[in-house]
Amino acid sequence: MSRKSLVVMALVLALLVTALFIEKGSRRYTGRRSGAAEVRPLPPDFDINAVTGIVLESSSSTTHLDRVEGRWRVREMYGYYADFDRLSSFLRTLALAESSQIVHGGTDRLDDFGLCAESGNSWSRVTLAGGAQPPLPIMIGDPWFPDLSRSPLAAPSGGRYVRVGEGPVLLVIANLYPLPADPKTWIRKQLLNVDPAAVRGVEVKNTNSTYTLVVNGPTEYTLSGLDDPEGIDRGAANRLKRSLQFLRCVAVVDPQKTDADLGFGTNSPLFVLTATNGLVYRVTLGAKDAGGGYYARLSFDFDAPPPPDEKSVRAQLTASSADSSRGESNLAARVQRELARQREAHEQMVDEARRELERLRRELCGWTYVIPLYDYETFTLPRSKLLKKGKEE
Repeated sequence: MSRKSLVVMALVLALLVTALFIEKGSRRYTGRRSGAAEVRPLPPDFDINAVTGIVLESSSSTTHLDRVEGRWRVREMYGYYADFDRLSSFLRTLALAESSQIVHGGTDRLDDFGLCAESGNSWSRVTLAGGAQPPLPIMIGDPWFPDLSRSPLAAPSGGRYVRVGEGPVLLVIANLYPLPADPKTWIRKQLLNVDPAAVRGVEVKNTNSTYTLVVNGPTEYTLSGLDDPEGIDRGAANRLKRSLQFLRCVAVVDPQKTDADLGFGTNSPLFVLTATNGLVYRVTLGAKDAGGGYYARLSFDFDAPPPPDEKSVRAQLTASSADSSRGESNLAARVQRELARQREAHEQMVDEARRELERLRRELCGWTYVIPLYDYETFTLPRSKLLKKGKEE
């Protein structure tokens, strides 16, 4: 073959390769195209704050969230309170996302983007409803990541394919993710958060172990029936003091189940924690759940601590005073001022405690929870675990 023919063939091959790259670039729909029109995912007239009902659907389950008297509840979990933080974060991200681009021709290939509920593959959909607005379904599709090998200078943040209603396929450059549709994942799991520094005492009542632990200081305790405070295992005592700091539930139980179904009776284990503000927290324990946790019920009471008196305030000021030359009349005036300040603070503390008591009773009483095994073992901690070795009576 002549040199001229080789040159012609090389030129033809170069043209074919160039045309192939141009064709490939024109068909590519998974990346962001510079200069493409950007749109918001949600319609401009859609009021996100007017939403009163949310349906979460997936290829395997469905969850309904309803806003009742200003509080979100999970319909499938007997109307218990919903953990709305995750959903509000999702809706806020979706409502404020501005970097969204239309994937032209995407509605003809919905399954390629994970946006087809009839494909048999996994999918996720969120439907928003409320007020005079018609329900707005939002399909959440596959993630998208920039091809840094083709555009090394491109921003590394990714995005996700979304379709709102019957609209076009959108590539939203935001931290969106499919929301789980399992009802159990949407209940509010945080139950109590009692500051350990505010614990005044703990009482444990079991079938074969009943005792009271009094908290005298950060690491100072008194145990009923034990004259030697040094005989207390401070690690176990701290465990009791921190027992309600992060109390969470695994699930809530059907309210139709009876005490006999759940193992509650007159001899059920009881854990009582008293706080310095007068709040009394009670945890009554039932039988073991099939999942390995234990049934538990919460109740609350209030035992107002006594107000400060002149004698105690005088003792405090006398002990803390660095100047012993002050006259008795001057001390009396200081005592009265400090007594007034402490009584005002005491009244405020009592008012706040009563309001908290109302909230706890309103939100947590009347429900049966499943708590983890670790918490059950803490609430039923035997008295022997609080004693150092060799300190048995």
